[in-house]
Amino acid sequence: MRRLKGTRVADVVLKARARIRRCSACSEEGFILVYVLAIVVMLSIAGLSILSYTVTATKVSGRFTQVSATLRVTDAALDEAAKDLRANTTIVGAGKDCATPPQTTTYEGPDSTDQIVVSCTNGAAFTNENRVMNLLAVRHPQVGADTVVGMARIRVTDVANNGTPVAGYSIEVCDWLLGTDATIAALKGCPS
Repeated sequence: MRRLKGTRVADVVLKARARIRRCSACSEEGFILVYVLAIVVMLSIAGLSILSYTVTATKVSGRFTQVSATLRVTDAALDEAAKDLRANTTIVGAGKDCATPPQTTTYEGPDSTDQIVVSCTNGAAFTNENRVMNLLAVRHPQVGADTVVGMARIRVTDVANNGTPVAGYSIEVCDWLLGTDATIAALKGCPS
């Protein structure tokens, strides 16, 4: 019986040692779990920051594209209006200017939901030979307020070098401003 008791004691000792080993392994596994969770949190923070940067960059890029498209359409609208006014023989001569009747031209905006309207007013030096005109481009969105998106000041000479009257003989761009901060006062005058 003593032998059985000794065997039992040995079994108990072995079981106790096994428990001790398992407990030390359990405490290490808990440390590894915390370590893995910390790595997951750090990677999540990095991922979220990259995602927010990407979203912001996409919004900025989209807005830049929209503004660029508006400026291109505005530039084209002012260019077309200047060409039309140069060739317009009904406003040639003293006492006639581009504001009688008001000259307006409408162009489709960059996203086809708004329009660019170019209007013309006479400038300071409006004679039989020279027509100085101010062009104003206004964006009319379907929703929201109208905004000025460009302006120009042009001078059209209606007399050839030999003195022969020729409507729109030459055109000179005195100033050309694009953007929402353009104002009539900012336009430079035509050189003499």
